[in-house]
Amino acid sequence: MIGELQKNEYVDSNFKTQIFKREKVSLTMFSQRVAFPHARSDKLNVALGINENNFPNLIFLVSVPANLDEVLIKLYDEIVTIASNEYLCTRISKIKSYSELMLFFIKETNLFR
Repeated sequence: MIGELQKNEYVDSNFKTQIFKREKVSLTMFSQRVAFPHARSDKLNVALGINENNFPNLIFLVSVPANLDEVLIKLYDEIVTIASNEYLCTRISKIKSYSELMLFFIKETNLFR
């Protein structure tokens, strides 16, 4: 995932190092099913990796500028909600496209309300 973000210039070449450094301080697994690796970067990016048959099933990879701590806290709260809900984890882990993901969030969650 990090390689794709770097290839598309969403994050800089230092982002991978920052993620691994952050993971050494504290693992970012919320449950066996959900991981939230995150690190500082110049831009806000949220990438979702879905592994229907492997753990973690959902990987929310986030880069966030230092001046957006409130966004990071809000993302953290939303991801904790997902991680603590077996139904959401199962449903999201079966999603195959971005449009399907957006429809799921709009129809079945309060994320966009």
